[in-house]
Amino acid sequence: MTKAESSHLKIAKEVSDQEKELSLIKQSYLQSNASPELKNSDHGKSSINESPQDDNQPEYKREQEDTDKENSGLSKCQLKKIIFQAQDSAFIIGKFEETDSKLSFIGKGLVCNAKTGTSYLLKGHQETHPRYGTQLAIDYCEPLKKSEKDLIVAFLSSKIFPGIGAKTALRIYEELGDEAIDLIGEDPDILKERCNLDQDKVNVIKEGYKQVGDMSSIYMELMKFGLKETEVEAILRRYVDIHAMLEKDCFDPLYKIPSFSYESALKLADGIHLPNNDLRRLSAALYKQLSTLTFNTGSTYVLKEQLFSGYAMIPQDELDAGLNYLIVKNYIVSEKDRLYPGKLYRYEWTIARKLREHSFPIDEIPEEEVNLAIKEVEKELNIQYDEHQKDAIRVFFQSPIMILNGGPGTGKSTTVKGILNLIKKFYPDSRVQLCAPTGKASKRLSELSDRPSRTIHSLLKWNKENNSFDILKEDAEELEFDFIIVDEFSMVDTFVFAGLMRAIPPETRILLIGDEDQLESVGEGKILTDLIESKTIPLVSLTKLYRSSEGGGIAELAKRIRENEDPEFKDGVTFVEADGHQIISEVRSITSDCETPESYQVLAPQYNRGAGINNINKTLQDLLNPFDANKPYINFRDKTMFIEGDRVIQLKNLPDFNVWNGDIGVISEIDSAANTIVVDFDEGPVTYEGLSEIHTNLRHAWAISVHKSQGSEYQEVCVIVDPSHQFMLTKKLIYTAISRAKKKLTIVGNKTAFIRGCRTISRYERQTTLQERLKNVFGIRPM
Repeated sequence: MTKAESSHLKIAKEVSDQEKELSLIKQSYLQSNASPELKNSDHGKSSINESPQDDNQPEYKREQEDTDKENSGLSKCQLKKIIFQAQDSAFIIGKFEETDSKLSFIGKGLVCNAKTGTSYLLKGHQETHPRYGTQLAIDYCEPLKKSEKDLIVAFLSSKIFPGIGAKTALRIYEELGDEAIDLIGEDPDILKERCNLDQDKVNVIKEGYKQVGDMSSIYMELMKFGLKETEVEAILRRYVDIHAMLEKDCFDPLYKIPSFSYESALKLADGIHLPNNDLRRLSAALYKQLSTLTFNTGSTYVLKEQLFSGYAMIPQDELDAGLNYLIVKNYIVSEKDRLYPGKLYRYEWTIARKLREHSFPIDEIPEEEVNLAIKEVEKELNIQYDEHQKDAIRVFFQSPIMILNGGPGTGKSTTVKGILNLIKKFYPDSRVQLCAPTGKASKRLSELSDRPSRTIHSLLKWNKENNSFDILKEDAEELEFDFIIVDEFSMVDTFVFAGLMRAIPPETRILLIGDEDQLESVGEGKILTDLIESKTIPLVSLTKLYRSSEGGGIAELAKRIRENEDPEFKDGVTFVEADGHQIISEVRSITSDCETPESYQVLAPQYNRGAGINNINKTLQDLLNPFDANKPYINFRDKTMFIEGDRVIQLKNLPDFNVWNGDIGVISEIDSAANTIVVDFDEGPVTYEGLSEIHTNLRHAWAISVHKSQGSEYQEVCVIVDPSHQFMLTKKLIYTAISRAKKKLTIVGNKTAFIRGCRTISRYERQTTLQERLKNVFGIRPM
């Protein structure tokens, strides 16, 4: 085996290591359910619908953490993920989501023909595992099918009929019954005559019927398959002949509609009764498996043996046939034994080619003139640049694109200030665009530069409906600027950078600012590292520390971690040794003594277990904003309670409000009767209506994850090092966490776990080929 093959195979090994603890859970459950009574022959045939389990993945890989289940009555629930499925029975362990409240819980029991995305009527009782907490033991389970009433109301209140809400749609159904769709199609005026709708609403429905034409029947048919309204609408927009698509390959939306999930594609397959042994089912499962592997490991490709490793029960020739189908269709690209999701393969090439295009010749400013201007800036800003900083400024004005790399306290911000001042001096009429991956990072860049800044998603007009950038459409208004500066570049993934490079005007000069020792992007790729190691882009790295004496130990600790030296805790850095429940007690005490509560943040690696984010937030809510019967609040079944005055974090991008994933605000108003919450963010207030919308978008934020904190800085930071989170404790995570603090850093936990974490490089080696692409387009031969 070559060194490269050994390196690539590490991903599969790491995934296996990650699942070890999960197997203990499975064994525990199986011991307590050793004699399941119902048998289902489908369970033993194949595992092509399974994907690698990721229950131990970092919180940023999941939309919601598992929560307790309290209601033991009948509940409408959707199966979100199968954690374990017995080979010889209908027994499963699964993650379910309650339909009304959107709360998640772990359920175990007999679920016939279990499929993710399917809704069930469940009844059960609580069982508490001594280690893994509360689960619902399922006593009764019945698959739910949407009634004709539900389908008609959903159709009439869809986006096809803007302004027609669920109440109006229900009124129409109650008057016209199951024949409502046909009756309206035959005579729309029936809406006014029998349903008492005003003429404006009648006109809206008439117009909607004109748009869908004879598609109302296919709309209802797809809804009966179990698709959401948004998924049906996406299919209607994408395909002219939907029946032809379903006959040719009902999994086509999975490959061609960005927001369309594998689970929804399975509903199409089941709806048209596609045989279980049809090759297209296997191909779709392999595509899902590849997408899961690349996302979970941050890679842009995997090896064939990694992809097939979860399919031992499927004959090799069938696996090869399923894979070849995807390769012929270009959904997967095969290159040198590497398998890429087609889009990631294309993104890497887009990045490399666009960077080559931006390496154009420029009219350089004479070095003597730049040196003189640097002296003027030093006087103006009352600073003294070191040689590396001066070199960074000189290189910027000699290059069309450049990377500025450096850790905390190394003077990146003051260097950028100098560059901006000189752009104004040398190019007074130029247009400069500042941007960053997150709202917090963008705001901080704006404050440091005294110039407006935007998030990359905002700049590119991200469309959350289909996860694309509207700026790239042919009829979109083009971006217009001469210089672009991107901060916190280590957070930028392959998808986002490909979009940015496509959108940047061809003659624009680029400055990328980052810290290669910080955590990589949540999405696939290691862009900053690949750019630096390819040696194709001019690079200046700042190393000298400039943090003031107050908090100077923070930058020094970061430097020691970066350089693999023993940590020292001094000059603003304190390590409080504690284990188990002592950690939360210490955090409570430290928080009580905090000097700047408005700029104080607790950071932890995980949501659950021990001193996890959830438990710390409950403790700090009791301390900082305790329950008061006179204060409005909203309570959830998972024991989450939002109270006016709570500090909360946004979990999803809301481009319409300029509020982004990771932004922190304060609850200013709660209407308990109407289940509405108003949160004040820096960009203004946002109103959330309904329990589902609240729970999907908000979490408490006295403690947040290290990943969510990236791009932000706080005066005081408390970092949790709990041995039960050892799986997550790596050098980059610890380095990123401590570098969020400006003046005061307190680390609470186990010192041995901290030191071990500082020496742990990563559990996954991200596999990418961007370096190879760059060297190819820049004409650099491999060594």
